[in-house]
Amino acid sequence: MEQKNNSSYRYERKVTCSAIYDTAVTVWLHCHDALFHEAYPARYVNNIYLDTIRYDCYQDNLSGAPDRYKARIRWYGDLCGIIDRPVLEFKIRKGEVGTKKTYELPLLEMAEGINLAVQLEQVFSQAQLPENVMIKLSGLRPSLINRYLRRYYQSARNDFRLTLDNDLGYYPVDSFMAGFLLERRLNDLMVIELKYAPENNQAAAKIMQSLPVRVSRHSKYVNGLQLLYP
Repeated sequence: MEQKNNSSYRYERKVTCSAIYDTAVTVWLHCHDALFHEAYPARYVNNIYLDTIRYDCYQDNLSGAPDRYKARIRWYGDLCGIIDRPVLEFKIRKGEVGTKKTYELPLLEMAEGINLAVQLEQVFSQAQLPENVMIKLSGLRPSLINRYLRRYYQSARNDFRLTLDNDLGYYPVDSFMAGFLLERRLNDLMVIELKYAPENNQAAAKIMQSLPVRVSRHSKYVNGLQLLYP
């Protein structure tokens, strides 16, 4: 399968606030000097996160390790059914900047009662992935499923991308036998993420400081695991 080239490093600033500020943040976006506009129609984003048996990715994220990675399978639209365009992503963090490498995958079936680990082994074996990627995947297993509604905005000069995530849902993946029955939701949370090139770091700080809400740091993966497995 084709690898998409995402080799450039960028900043990704992610914070959260209460969902009650949704309207205030949307108005702020349209009134901001950067002239943010809707760049893409809103859609649901679905992820299967992968981690080691010791949850090394989770631990690295929790401790703030400067060099770390996050592995996931992503698709858009419906959570269940035959997924015809899933993508394997490795998000790589070096200090404060990050990049990602992505690989297209063959069809994936998401249905209650499947053994997700077995399903993914079959998908990976059919994907003709590079040998180093297959070696990496051999030490990983599905650890969490999440889903959220994402809205996309972009500045007039295309130097900043900002997303708003609402309607967050989390699902366990232990054989996926009762995953949908054990859903956990964070309806009162909105995740704001600003993405930009390193040369725009100073201007980005001013944007984040001007947010009309009180914010805190957030990791969907870390929060999801803590919510499902307290």
